[in-house]
Amino acid sequence: MRWFKKIIFCLLLIAACWWIGLAWFIGQIPTQPNNDDVHADAIIVLTGGGKRIEQGLSLLANHKSSALFISGAGKTSGIDDFLRKTPAEVRGILAQPEKRSQIALGSDAENTIGNAEETARWLV
Repeated sequence: MRWFKKIIFCLLLIAACWWIGLAWFIGQIPTQPNNDDVHADAIIVLTGGGKRIEQGLSLLANHKSSALFISGAGKTSGIDDFLRKTPAEVRGILAQPEKRSQIALGSDAENTIGNAEETARWLV
């Protein structure tokens, strides 16, 4: 019976340490972004989700990067197809030739692995 109590005590101690560690970890998670002045080397957008492309184009228009790659854009899609879905202010900024030249489209990806491979090729 003594060993049983020791085992239960050790298990409770381990569980308490785990919960304390979890609470500490959750407390370390930031609730607000650190800095809006972040500038990325490139913005990569994978097609297939709502508003992803619009958000990527908006980030490029707001000078958060100097390059945007849209993976899985499709063989028949062009930049104008994506710009039509953006707000007028973003569309106006990205209509400038120097900004349009910062947008690259990948047309080969058909799934997540294809997106990764296509993005890797673009980065090289």
